[in-house]
Amino acid sequence: MFDPTIYENLKVVIEGEIYDRDLCGKIAIIDRQDCVNLATMSRYYSIAFQSLDSSPLYYATLRLEADSSDLYGEILEKEDEHGCNLILFIKGPLKDITNNPAIIQQKLEQLWEDRPTIEQQISFDWSKDDNKKYYLTTRMNFDRKINEDQISDFPQIIDLLLRSLHIVEDVNGE
Repeated sequence: MFDPTIYENLKVVIEGEIYDRDLCGKIAIIDRQDCVNLATMSRYYSIAFQSLDSSPLYYATLRLEADSSDLYGEILEKEDEHGCNLILFIKGPLKDITNNPAIIQQKLEQLWEDRPTIEQQISFDWSKDDNKKYYLTTRMNFDRKINEDQISDFPQIIDLLLRSLHIVEDVNGE
């Protein structure tokens, strides 16, 4: 028998935390991906959900990534820091592209106490009748490797992600 990797241990904890909230009726899981890139020996796990007490137009995604150097370093027990990357996303329509991104940025930085790096990307569907629909993707990256030492942080991270989802919805008036 083999020991599970950091990635596998974290994935199980994340999955359990998200599915517990789904079973309690707080959220609805809308997508789940568990992918291995055999060319680079990298892996990622992502799980997306919507809040059941707000707009179905918005959703959050939690993504766990590990590349080959993380896996090899762990297996070979190298002293380098190895672990996984955790990236959080919120996606949905954007009503006011002039003011709402700045308001969302300020509120999320306040909520997260400037811990993850928060980036926003605006895109739109082009229409010849000049009725563009804008979409916002908010990305929160912790910019460091995580491992089993952060397992106890996952309930709080997921709660903050859910609160972040509500902030984006509220600012957009949904």
